[in-house]
Amino acid sequence: MDNYRKQFYKKLHNSGVLSMQDFLRSLSFDELLEVDMNTGSLNQIHHIVGKYSTPLAVTNYEELYQCVLDNIVHPEDKAVYEQMMNPDHFFERLEKSDIRNFDCAIMRFKLQSGGYRYIEQIIIAGDDFDLAPGIFRVYIYDVHNFVSRNLDQIEGILDNQFSEYDEISGLFRLDAFARHGMALLKEKPDLKWVFTLLSIENFTFYHEWFGEEQTASLISKIGAIVKKYAEERKGSCCIDSTKSFLLLTTYDEEGTKKLFDEVRNLVVSLGFSSAFMPAIGLAYFEKGVTIADMLERLRIAVRKAESDIKNRIVTYDPLIRKQNQSDHIAISEYMSAFRNGEIQFFLQPQVNASNGKIVGAEALSRWVKPDGKMIGPGHFIPLLEKYGFIIDLDEYIWEEVCKYQRSLLDKGINPVPISLNVSRADIFSLDIYHVFTNLVKKYNLPTKYIKIEITESAYTETSELISVLVNNLRRAGFSVLMDDFGSGYSSLNMLSSLKVDVIKLDARFLELKGQSFKKGISILESVINMAKQIYLPIIVEGVERKEQLDFLMELGCRYIQGYYFYKPMPIDKFEELIKDENRVEHLEITAKLNEQFHIREFLDKNIYSDAMLNKILGPVAIYTLHDEHVDIIRFNEEFYHAVNVPDFNQKLENIDSLMPEDDGPKMIETLKDARRDRLNGASGIYRFARIDGTYSYFHIHFFYLGKSKHGDRFYGSAENIGDIMALAEQRKLVTKYGKINTIFVSQVYDRWVFSSAAYHLCELFGISNEQFEKELNDGTYANRFEHPENVLEGMDTFARIADKSGDIKKQFKVYDKDGNLRPVALTLYSATADSLNIKYLMLIDILE
Repeated sequence: MDNYRKQFYKKLHNSGVLSMQDFLRSLSFDELLEVDMNTGSLNQIHHIVGKYSTPLAVTNYEELYQCVLDNIVHPEDKAVYEQMMNPDHFFERLEKSDIRNFDCAIMRFKLQSGGYRYIEQIIIAGDDFDLAPGIFRVYIYDVHNFVSRNLDQIEGILDNQFSEYDEISGLFRLDAFARHGMALLKEKPDLKWVFTLLSIENFTFYHEWFGEEQTASLISKIGAIVKKYAEERKGSCCIDSTKSFLLLTTYDEEGTKKLFDEVRNLVVSLGFSSAFMPAIGLAYFEKGVTIADMLERLRIAVRKAESDIKNRIVTYDPLIRKQNQSDHIAISEYMSAFRNGEIQFFLQPQVNASNGKIVGAEALSRWVKPDGKMIGPGHFIPLLEKYGFIIDLDEYIWEEVCKYQRSLLDKGINPVPISLNVSRADIFSLDIYHVFTNLVKKYNLPTKYIKIEITESAYTETSELISVLVNNLRRAGFSVLMDDFGSGYSSLNMLSSLKVDVIKLDARFLELKGQSFKKGISILESVINMAKQIYLPIIVEGVERKEQLDFLMELGCRYIQGYYFYKPMPIDKFEELIKDENRVEHLEITAKLNEQFHIREFLDKNIYSDAMLNKILGPVAIYTLHDEHVDIIRFNEEFYHAVNVPDFNQKLENIDSLMPEDDGPKMIETLKDARRDRLNGASGIYRFARIDGTYSYFHIHFFYLGKSKHGDRFYGSAENIGDIMALAEQRKLVTKYGKINTIFVSQVYDRWVFSSAAYHLCELFGISNEQFEKELNDGTYANRFEHPENVLEGMDTFARIADKSGDIKKQFKVYDKDGNLRPVALTLYSATADSLNIKYLMLIDILE
């Protein structure tokens, strides 16, 4: 096989049809590494996260060579790797190759998920390949399926590489695009040309999840969109080795946005909008710049776009390259710290608040320098997430914790369970089930000592995948926690389908002030009550003050994690704590159950009136389902007040028609589910249109009562959760736009209605957030501006412009609490794409 491949490359090299560099770039490679033997340094140009057992803390070539030889290449292929990559007399051997400064070999590399995979490794060096003396590049290609084919099939496939067109997308290959593109540039040099690179984030995982056929279908559909876009602008396009789409067209800003939207809508239609979002990089053509240089600029811009959930279209700027260089320096410092043992895990105890005893702990990564100075996770975790190294860090922490738990058992110390964080990136990249089962097997560790925390965002974006994973982990004996519960939009519907053992809430709900504080309390109470109903334990993290603790204990929260009890601490201090058995509670975290009672206890002479019974039952109504429509035929006074619609009596028939398009059929399906399960009934969250154009939210639980002449009858108990869902929408928008001074704008009839989370601005004015909300809604806030008349006239003008052309930015001056004029910048975003009731989002920056 190796001889055949070398003959092919020799034929290609001598043909002159396509340069070797362009051919290698046109293939889909997994890894691309550049090595400078003058300094021994490494530059990882391209890397697929989570596939091969890539060494994490290696910073020079000799270490890389030895690490791969000892740990990654298959034992039977070590001789092949050693002959090819041994640093001794490396360039002398390469100089004598059949193709000067070129070599290739097929061998097996170890996968992170276990097992081995055939790869082809190719080396190029020297001026033959435009590389400076002492520098060489290593390409790694996945050829696992390829090597099992016969030579006739291989020859056909290789011959196809010379075709100008990609078989699946129908677009040019990169080399043909380069020729065609250069011709366009020469033919019309005076036009404003722009290169565009469109990439689908996590595309490799899409291929692994859905297979060849569905991946080919996606490539074909995107290819059609891209081809149409390029043809309309008299340009050209191609698909490159990474399955990204490269275009050369005249500049069209609005057209680029439409291209992005069309591809995004296609991806959304597949049901994975967050996991496989498109990203676009732009670079204006400059005379004298090669296609390869333009590609490098485009990839820099695309990486920037992929790291920004808000701005997915980025134009290349040299400052981005400078930031990348700065990031690479920081990554190198981190790698050095990792190799030197400076990356550690700390443990933050979890406590039973009723007795102060430790019931578990969460492992948190820390960077501790030799002088004892600590670098906070906020300084390096985002960087690791950006470049994909967070997965390696997580795997390292997981193993270190398992090793630590084993050491405690060996010392005769009874450990408490330690929770390990699993991110969305980990789930996309790793076989989590096998990673953890292999770890506990490796260290002979009972699964009760390891708990697995998965963030709620991972549940909402990949619910089916996570559901299978959670079930498998729990069957293996692990406890699974849902971390950061309540931060996502779908939290209230999630727990019925996902069988987790514990949910974790963040006490940041208690940091809200004024009216927002009440909303935060409502969310806490609702989630806690729901958890109680299904006997699901809760851990509240981030508790720092006694008043927070007291309030949570009043709500029935028993388990607490936060600075009020313990800060994250080194493992030696934690060990000293749990050595004292009086400080530890070795019991499972359980839900606090109240004494049960029977409803018949209420149906006696103690019920003196319908009013008392209504208070006990809450809002209830009797519904009928007939001809795929729903009517309300009876309701109590509590229900009437909960609905709070002036023309309620005129809206009792066909209530599904008063709901958003998706909610009516959803309610009908829920009623049918309740009919199938008479004992437990069924529930859901539904929206109803108000006469002012906004929506109210209700959580309704239905029970089937039987048939009547009007149709199937159902009993439904309702809860108005409008405040909860409004705050959830606000938090969703704040998470997306990420500003600390935020004003949410709704429109009721012809009146603007404001709610505020602008705490720094309130400090500037010397007022409370509640008082500022009052000023916003009565219009007196304008008096705090230098020119009140412009502010009062500006809102309607801003809104009209924002509706037509997007974000609006303005600067004003305001009077602070001391009477001094201070500059502020205001940005108005249209929020209608992200919210039903919030129309605009105003973000305010206080300028220096």
